[in-house]
Amino acid sequence: IHSVYIVSGWILFVLMRNRKNPTETFNSILAVVGVLSALYGLLQYTGYIETQSYFPVTGSFDNPAGFAASIVLCYPFLLCHSSNGKRRTFKVMACLLLIIVVILSGSRTGVFTLCVVTLLFYALRYRKLIHKRRIFLISGGALFLIGLFIGLIYLTCFRFRSCSDLESICRIV
Repeated sequence: IHSVYIVSGWILFVLMRNRKNPTETFNSILAVVGVLSALYGLLQYTGYIETQSYFPVTGSFDNPAGFAASIVLCYPFLLCHSSNGKRRTFKVMACLLLIIVVILSGSRTGVFTLCVVTLLFYALRYRKLIHKRRIFLISGGALFLIGLFIGLIYLTCFRFRSCSDLESICRIV
């Protein structure tokens, strides 16, 4: 397995050295890795690939949290590609695939991080517009966070398959 890492590092080095824009190559590689991982997780969820765990989607990890973290790590690079360039519809569909697979994994932290990354990406992209309509966006953001919190509680209910465990969690919160 160490030889796979060495060869992969060498290929990445050669690709980035011979290109005029090595950052674009690196972004493309991470976007493709994210899509391939999402497809692997989707195949696990549909039952074509079996998991050795209680969880329906684990990717190449032993639990869904690590899988969702790897997908969310690749998501901003794909989001950046989908905002400009050719084949925009295909890239937006790939972003939706990543979002769906993170939700199917049942990782609450992955869903929350996905929302934060998306909000930060569009906040940086539309900075001037946000500055003009600040009060509407703050109130909308607060409503979104409340809805996200409630949604994550329901996701927890589906994950534990019984709301008795959820009631004990809500008592703690």
